[in-house]
Amino acid sequence: AAAAAAAPALPGSSGGLVSDPAAAAAAEARLAALAARLDTELRATAEEVGVVGREAAAARESASAAGAFAESQVSGLARQLDESLRSQVEQVRQAADEAAAARVAEAAAVAAEEAAA
Repeated sequence: AAAAAAAPALPGSSGGLVSDPAAAAAAEARLAALAARLDTELRATAEEVGVVGREAAAARESASAAGAFAESQVSGLARQLDESLRSQVEQVRQAADEAAAARVAEAAAVAAEEAAA
């Protein structure tokens, strides 16, 4: 009787208090098993969250590296395009200068012919 009085009273399935030590022990065992199962499930969930977190971090790092590579490629292409356009502009200027010089020489030759005539 003293052991029954010392045993903790746990809620039973009927909503009352369990005063039978064997029933209390069984209820405690069920609670311990449930707690162990919940602990296992929480640890598994935490591991899954960790895996997903590591995968997300790796994906962010990969995306960052891809972005840096793309930026480098675009920058290199922009430099090449700029150099090409500058070269083409210089060629056009030279051609225009040569054409102007040829027109001046032609005009001078016509003027010289007219002056000689």
